[in-house]
Amino acid sequence: MMRGIAALLIVVGGWMLFSKFIFFELENVDIRETFRHDIVDLVEVHIDSADVRIVRGAGDEIEVALLGKASGKYLSNLKLNATVQGSKLTVKPEITDDHSTFGIHRMSVGVVVTLPDKVWDSVEIQVGSGNLEMSQVHAEVVHASTSSGNAKLHSIEAETIEITLGSGDIRFQDIAAEAMFVSTDSGKTEGSNYRTSKLFFESGSGDVTLTDGTGELTGGVDSGNITVIADSIEQDMKLETGSGNITVQLAGTSLDYILHGDSSYFHAIALDALSWSSISRSLYFNYKI
Repeated sequence: MMRGIAALLIVVGGWMLFSKFIFFELENVDIRETFRHDIVDLVEVHIDSADVRIVRGAGDEIEVALLGKASGKYLSNLKLNATVQGSKLTVKPEITDDHSTFGIHRMSVGVVVTLPDKVWDSVEIQVGSGNLEMSQVHAEVVHASTSSGNAKLHSIEAETIEITLGSGDIRFQDIAAEAMFVSTDSGKTEGSNYRTSKLFFESGSGDVTLTDGTGELTGGVDSGNITVIADSIEQDMKLETGSGNITVQLAGTSLDYILHGDSSYFHAIALDALSWSSISRSLYFNYKI
């Protein structure tokens, strides 16, 4: 009996020691750099695999930070790589994986860029795999893209906004722009409280829901439903779907304009304003003052 207990203790102790050796403990990562805001007009962030957040700060400096946790030689191989050339700030974090090191190394880091309150010429985020988030940014041009990950934009003001996703959900709220382009190959698109002159959207697969927005609306979905909820329709609208329903709900009324994806059936009251093409599966609304 005692031999069994001793053997068990040796096995447990050996496994604990072995686990501690091959599974390295996570340590905090906090790498930061600051830059003068008055010499920067363009901000670009390029990263292969990590989450990215662009936020507004209370100070006068731009702060770029690589934050999170990592183990093993990841700690010494993490590089922020933030540089200013001319008037452009470029952030390209680098992670060098040393495969020759024995053991299992883990890492969970993200990039946070804090911008002062200023009208930037351009703010661009490109992510290979990871989520991106942007809030309280004022720029002439805003471009956000990720191959795989979700995108969330809140309180953005710009002349042009472009959001492009390979696979992931898009959510935007409190947007003011002259032109806005939203595209995803696979994922849901949800927008609310947007003020644009023109909004264009496209989705390969996924539902699109737009609520409380203004502006000329053009968009299509290969497979999925389109829902537009508004107080009224005051500009031209063209919606297309390959497979799915199109629903236009006017708030404060009992009227819904519903186009069923399985047939050419169309229920509408104002047929002089709205027209449905069963051939091209399109809904057209031509606004006339």
